[in-house]
Amino acid sequence: MKKNFPFFLILLTASTLYFLPILINPKIILERGNDLQGQFWPVFYFIRESFLKYRELPLWNNLFFSGTPILPDPQFSLFYPPNSLFLIFPTDVAFILHLFLHLLLGTAGMYLLSRKGFSFSQKASLLAALIYLLTPRISGYLEAGHITLIAASAWLPFLVLATLFLVKKPSYKWLLIFSVSLAGLFYTHTLIFISTLILIICLFIYLLKDSQTKRTISIFYFCLGITIALGLTAITLLPQIKWSRETTRLLLITNPDVYPKWFSKKEFLTSVFLPWINGVHGIWKIETEKWLTLGIIPMILAIYGLLKLKKTHKIIVLVLLGLILLLSLNNLSPFYPFLLKQKWYALLRVTTRLWYINNFTVALLSGLAIDFVSKKSKAKWLVNLIIIFAIIESSTLSWIYLSKPINKDQNLAPEAVYQFLEEDKTRFRVFCTNRCLSQQSAAIHNLELVEGYNTLSQINYFKHSWQLMGGFWNYYTLAIPPIGIYPNTRLVPDAKSLGEYNVKYIISPDLLGDKRFSLKTKIENYYIYENKLLQPRANAPIVFYSPNSIRIDTESFKGNQIVLAEVYNSDWKAFLNGKEEVPVQETPESLRAVDLQANTKFVDFKYEPKSFSTGKIITIITLVILILLQKIILVTKNVGAKTSLFNHNRIGSRKS
Repeated sequence: MKKNFPFFLILLTASTLYFLPILINPKIILERGNDLQGQFWPVFYFIRESFLKYRELPLWNNLFFSGTPILPDPQFSLFYPPNSLFLIFPTDVAFILHLFLHLLLGTAGMYLLSRKGFSFSQKASLLAALIYLLTPRISGYLEAGHITLIAASAWLPFLVLATLFLVKKPSYKWLLIFSVSLAGLFYTHTLIFISTLILIICLFIYLLKDSQTKRTISIFYFCLGITIALGLTAITLLPQIKWSRETTRLLLITNPDVYPKWFSKKEFLTSVFLPWINGVHGIWKIETEKWLTLGIIPMILAIYGLLKLKKTHKIIVLVLLGLILLLSLNNLSPFYPFLLKQKWYALLRVTTRLWYINNFTVALLSGLAIDFVSKKSKAKWLVNLIIIFAIIESSTLSWIYLSKPINKDQNLAPEAVYQFLEEDKTRFRVFCTNRCLSQQSAAIHNLELVEGYNTLSQINYFKHSWQLMGGFWNYYTLAIPPIGIYPNTRLVPDAKSLGEYNVKYIISPDLLGDKRFSLKTKIENYYIYENKLLQPRANAPIVFYSPNSIRIDTESFKGNQIVLAEVYNSDWKAFLNGKEEVPVQETPESLRAVDLQANTKFVDFKYEPKSFSTGKIITIITLVILILLQKIILVTKNVGAKTSLFNHNRIGSRKS
C-alpha cells in the first residue's frame, strides 16, 4: 500500500484539478436549472430542515405533489451512508462534497482494480484511473445534475475487484468489499445495480471455470456476498418493492417512451466519434443523453488493448459492447419495433444509461494497451506523450461540455411572489398554472405545491391531477403537469377540487375567468388568485403536523369521519386516541379518511410502512452478523497466532 501512496496523491491532485472550476464557482452545477437544482436540491434541503426541526428523518415529503413518499423513492436513498452529508452540511456544500468524494472514490477504485485485479503497471493503472475520472460522460452527468449516476460509478471498480478476488482468494475482507460495493450500487442507482448484478454474476461464473481454488468456497462467498448486500439494503429495498406497484413507472409499459431519439445515424456517429466536428457550439448542442463520446485517443488505445486480449475474452467484450451499442441506438436500431414491445426495454426509459459499461471497459482496455506498450517499447517518452494527450483530450472535451451556457428559465415567478405567499402563516397549498414556482424556492420558503417534478409519483394522484389542474395526460412524465403541455394547452384549474386539496392560492400568467377565484394582486406578469372554495387541511383542528406524523383534535368534532387533505398512501396508519389502529380509507378524491368511534379525543396519522419495519430489522441483523463475523475472525487469528507461538516454544524447549 505504501508503494501506491504517491499514485493516490496524484489521483487526489488530478481529481481536485478536474473539480477545481466547480470548487471556485459552484454555480456551474448548482444553478444550472438541471435535475440537481430542480429535483434533488429541494428534497435534500427539505430532509435537512425537517431533521433539524423534528429530530427524525422525514420519510414523507409534504411539499410537492400534495405529498409524496421519500423513503421508497430510489432517487433519494435516505439510508445511503454518504447522504448523511446532507444532514451535516448546508445543502450546497453537501452536494459539492458528495460529488467530489464519489469521483475520487471511483478514481481510486479503478486504480486498485487495474493494479491489484489485473496486475497492470503503476503507470498503466494510473492512466486507466484518469480516463475513468475524465471520461466526457461524467461531465454529462455533472451538467445534467445526475448525482446518482456519478455516485454509482464510484462503486463499480470495487465490485469488480472484489469479484475477482472472491474467485482467486476468497476471504472475509473481499466478501465485505463485495457486499458494501453492491449495496452502494443499489442505493445510488437501481438500473445500474440490476444491470451490473447480472454482468457480475456472468463474470463470476466465467472466472470460476479457470479457478485454482475450491469452487465451493468461492460460490459460498459470492452467494453470501449477494445475500449480505440485500440485507444491507433491505431497509430501503422492501419499501421500494412495495411502492413500485403504486407509481407512475408502470405507465411506460402501456405507453413506451424510450430515449434518446436519434434524428439520423450521422448524429449518433458524430456524438460518439466526432463531437468536436461542429466546434464548441456543436458540442454544446448535444443533449445530455446523447453525449456519448469516449475520446479518440482513449478509443484507439482501447482498440489496441482489445487486440491484445485472448480470443475468447475478445469475443466476450465485443459482444457486450455490441449489445450496449445496439440498445443505445434506440429508434435507429433494426430491432427497435421488437425491443419496444419488451417490458424491460420500456422500463429502461433511457437506453444510453447503460453506456457506463463502455466507459468502464474503455478505461480498462486503455490501461491494458499502455501496460503492453510500456513493456515492449523502449521509447518511454512516446508512452508518456500518449498518456498526456489522452488526458488533455478527455479533460478538454469534459470541460467544454460542462461550460455550456446556462439557459435561465424565463417562466419562473419573481421572488416577490414567494414573499407574498410566505406572509400568509396558515397552512395551505399553491398551484401555478404554468409551473412558475421552482421546487427549490418552494422548499426554501416552505411552500406546499400541488405540482411537482420527480422521476416517480403516485399513480392515484397522477390520475386525480387531471381534475385538479384541468388537463389530461396519460403518459409517463416526470413533471405534473407535464412540462411540454404549456405551449399548446391552457390549463383550466377546478376551484372545487383544488379547494378540497387545501389549495388557497392559484397563480397564473393569464386572467382566470372562474368567478370562484378572487384576484388578490398582480406581481409583474403573474396574477395571484385566492380560492373561494378553500377547505382546511382537515375537517377538525390539526394540533401537530410533521412529515411523518399528524395529530387531529376530535374532542369537539361533531361528525363521524375525519377527512385529511393529504394524498392517500397505503402505508399511512391511523390510531384513535393514539392507541387503537383503524383503517385509513381512500376517498374518491384520493384523500385520506378515517371513521371515528365514540369518545375519540384525537386521531394520529403516522407514516409507518410495514415493509420499512421489516427491512429495518433485516438490515440491523445483517450489520450485527457482520460485526460478529469480524470479531470471530479476529479471535480465530489471535488464537491461531498464540497456538503457533506455543508450538514453536515447545519445539524450541525440546531441542534444548
